[in-house]
Amino acid sequence: AGGWAKDEGLYCVRKAYADKLDQPGFQISFLKHEAQHHADFRLGELEPWLLEYRAKLVELIYTPDSTFLKSLLASADLASKGNSHAYAAGKIVTDLSAWLEAQGAADGLRALEAAVADERNWEDMQGVIRKGSRELLIKKLY
Repeated sequence: AGGWAKDEGLYCVRKAYADKLDQPGFQISFLKHEAQHHADFRLGELEPWLLEYRAKLVELIYTPDSTFLKSLLASADLASKGNSHAYAAGKIVTDLSAWLEAQGAADGLRALEAAVADERNWEDMQGVIRKGSRELLIKKLY
């Protein structure tokens, strides 16, 4: 891991990011993701998968290309809440697919898959995906 959050603050493995401080890997995958964890600690005891779900939604909101959505689709696995990262990815894919369908998409999962198939598709869909991610982040506080 390149970093983690605790109640008292964020911790970063300096070597992991020394030459990447201005890149999305640090700005989004570390700072925004871990800052969301830090903020969520104030909500009380949240299950690990829910902490990851919320932090991954934040990453999805800010990632400039389709790479993070691709990784969510590839790692999504709802088999066990104990595998918090995979379960969170699976919940995001499921919930975002349903959200897209509520917005009028015929098949939300196909829409997500199309968004990562080609960067032009991502450019067309990124605003909608970000909006859905923000709405899910606000909604998922249980």
